[in-house]
Amino acid sequence: MVQPLLLLIVFALIIWRAFWLFRSRKKLFWRTQRSRAFRQRIHREDALKHVLRSENYGSPVTLESLAGALVISTSEAVEVLGSLQLKQLVQFDGRSFRLSAEGRDYALHVVRAHRLWERYLADKTGYSEEGWHERANQAEHQLTPDKADALAAELGFPTHDPHGDPIPTSIGNLVPHVGQPLNTVAANTTVKLVHLEDEPVDQVDTLFLYLRIDRLIGAA
Repeated sequence: MVQPLLLLIVFALIIWRAFWLFRSRKKLFWRTQRSRAFRQRIHREDALKHVLRSENYGSPVTLESLAGALVISTSEAVEVLGSLQLKQLVQFDGRSFRLSAEGRDYALHVVRAHRLWERYLADKTGYSEEGWHERANQAEHQLTPDKADALAAELGFPTHDPHGDPIPTSIGNLVPHVGQPLNTVAANTTVKLVHLEDEPVDQVDTLFLYLRIDRLIGAA
């Protein structure tokens, strides 16, 4: 005959095991939800950067261009743009998606975080230049405006990242590039390199090297 105490112990173990499984699955569920929400936020922020960049270059933003820039499907691009429209961060003007005022502020914050982090990696760490861009791509989604401001203060409020890109201020002011594209400079010209494009080639409409002309050789 089975002892009552043994039955009680077995029953307690079954209850404990069920409770442990429930807690583990609950934690996994919420961890998965948080991970999914974070990936969605990354897509939204990367989309805002793509729209900002396209506007700066005068290129239209389409589902296909966004899908290509973010390396996602067009159906995922629809979801991303739909989410941005619901949040009133982008608008469709009949030809292209454009940033709203709030969307531009948000996009500039992401750009500011990226370029500040590249400046930090260049000035404060031993990471090689080849790794700056990708590490900054990851960090830009982690830096809140307050953390970005603190990092800017620590770095002495730099105005440009290591590649010569202007760093937006905390209120969204952006110093324009100086100089001109290399392909517009006359032959036999001495120039000073002030900007080197660090975006991957497949994400850039045109790869520019910005220069400032210091002296023209043989100028009349």
